[in-house]
Amino acid sequence: MSPKEKLYDLREPAELIPSFNPGDRANLLEILQRCRRIETRLTRLLEVEGISTGIQRPWWVEDQSVVMLPSPMTTIDAVIKTIPEGWTKPVQVVLKENQQFEVLCHIKL
Repeated sequence: MSPKEKLYDLREPAELIPSFNPGDRANLLEILQRCRRIETRLTRLLEVEGISTGIQRPWWVEDQSVVMLPSPMTTIDAVIKTIPEGWTKPVQVVLKENQQFEVLCHIKL
């Protein structure tokens, strides 16, 4: 039986199940946070190089003063970053699902 299988086999004696102290948990949290940062940086690098990452970001339609959302999971921060700096007119935020469009809100800057 591999060590990984031993970790998940609850029929094993309790002394074989690893126990974590607070220091171990802090180290694991730090590892997790570092992995997320590395993933974020790698994704940005791939996008700059023109490689498709499958991440859908909102885009700006200037002639209509609209921010198009590809997904309802888009953050408000991503929406705000899409609006050009110095834009003063109201902006519609539109969700695009399939070929249908739905205005979610208006942002006044």
